[in-house]
Amino acid sequence: EAAVEHLAEAFRLDPYRESIQNELESVTEEYGFDETIIEVYRGLIEELGDPRKMVELAIEAGSRAKALESYDLAVECFSHVLELEPENRTALDAIEQIARETGDIESLVDVLEHRADLTFEDEKRREILFELAESYEQLDRRDDAIRTLRQILVLDESDEDVLSKLAKLYREEGRTHEYLE
Repeated sequence: EAAVEHLAEAFRLDPYRESIQNELESVTEEYGFDETIIEVYRGLIEELGDPRKMVELAIEAGSRAKALESYDLAVECFSHVLELEPENRTALDAIEQIARETGDIESLVDVLEHRADLTFEDEKRREILFELAESYEQLDRRDDAIRTLRQILVLDESDEDVLSKLAKLYREEGRTHEYLE
């Protein structure tokens, strides 16, 4: 434990020395001190002014927290990455995977909204928006589901799956007249 603390302190003093970081990671893995390295990295993320190093440490801390099934901590770390690099696929994929594994539909909605904003290829965007609409529906956010399905119709106004789902939602909401418009 003393060796881990010594290495952690050395890394805090010089987070750019790769040999110290490698040794710290090796020792913490070997002796099961993953929580310690996560906390060291999280502390440095707050202190550093170098976004590239902050992203590196946040991804590492998030990956380790995820492996320990400390999902809230992992999401916190990966969210920090997205604050610095909104298009970071590693962080986005990790948060999505955690949301799916834990059944956290709200978080999945956040990820899908983010992905939709970053996706410009029509077929992929349609796929994301359709899943987003279904997720809204699970959360009983029917207006959001309808709005999202209408976005798909902008891409392809004859999409039968979307038209069918829209008709169903409008019927359930007693707003059939809006569907007919």
